[in-house]
Amino acid sequence: MRYIHTILAFLFLSVSITVSHASFEHVARLDNTERRGGKVTEFIARISQYRATRTLKVLDGYCYSSCTLYLTLMNDGLLCAKPGTALVFHEFVKARETTQGDIVTYQKVGRIPAAERRMLWNMYPLHVRQRLSSSWAGGLPEWGNEIIFSARELRVPTCRDVR
Repeated sequence: MRYIHTILAFLFLSVSITVSHASFEHVARLDNTERRGGKVTEFIARISQYRATRTLKVLDGYCYSSCTLYLTLMNDGLLCAKPGTALVFHEFVKARETTQGDIVTYQKVGRIPAAERRMLWNMYPLHVRQRLSSSWAGGLPEWGNEIIFSARELRVPTCRDVR
């Protein structure tokens, strides 16, 4: 229910095109472990923490899979992206992580129940869902296929004064 209120609030508020770190006490940059995606529950926990502490999340470089859930922070004005940032989407699935040395791979092991997929889908801002739906029938490509958008295409505010 809370996410519905957030979405409605976003519809009535305008989002700034640029974000300056000067108005934020805490700034969290995207690290390499987040960049490749991972467990959805961990990303949702981080999103809750960033909201509670009013932390600005900075995207830089590539943001794969679960990392794209950070887009929900746009609803709160807590997300910005460095120029050149790209977001990579695929369907929501259960996956097994395997690490061999520095190489991490994921293997699909099942589907996420429909109700959970809808909840995750609805976390994205409306304009992002519309852009995904217009680019791939049904919203997200099946596992093994990806769709890539620049942060600019998804109207993620550009970071200013964030090193």
